[in-house]
Amino acid sequence: MNIRPIDFPDIGEWPGCVKKVFGAPEGMEDSVEAAEVLVDRTPGDAQIHVAWQPDEIDLVRLAHGGTVWLTVLGGMLPPHRLEVRGGDR
Repeated sequence: MNIRPIDFPDIGEWPGCVKKVFGAPEGMEDSVEAAEVLVDRTPGDAQIHVAWQPDEIDLVRLAHGGTVWLTVLGGMLPPHRLEVRGGDR
């Protein structure tokens, strides 16, 4: 699964957000790529949205019962969710 660049139509999926780029944590630049994200700037709503795009191999594995794993850096799992929006791409 790859982080997909943010396109203009994506901003419509998350009203009130602005596009930002997050870099890799210090010391991990060789193994972690930068990511375009949408940041919700509504007061009290700390949300960052990252677009993940499964490739053909991921889709085959999921169709055969594979599991999506979320790995977080820094030893702490923040509150999160995974969801599908769109589907017409």
